[in-house]
Amino acid sequence: MIFSLGVRFVLKNFTDDQIQFILGEIQNYYLNERNEKISTNEANKVLEFFNYSIAPFFYNAILNDVIELVERQYSQLSGEIVNLQKMSMKETIKN
Repeated sequence: MIFSLGVRFVLKNFTDDQIQFILGEIQNYYLNERNEKISTNEANKVLEFFNYSIAPFFYNAILNDVIELVERQYSQLSGEIVNLQKMSMKETIKN
């Protein structure tokens, strides 16, 4: 493993192949955009920087999106349950 324990902890859900792919993408970016060839170790340092400095912002934004989605689904489900209760009461009254 090339990456440090800290990065591995943050990226614990990524496979080694995914990490290697990400490191390759970082290396390709530097080569194509900056005309700089960087080592895997240097790419790992960039990855560490993003994980500790920037990734938490993305992570929290995604969690906020998930919260909004779950709240919408709960609201819809709650409405459907209320409708079922109303239908059940109507059936009870008819009988």
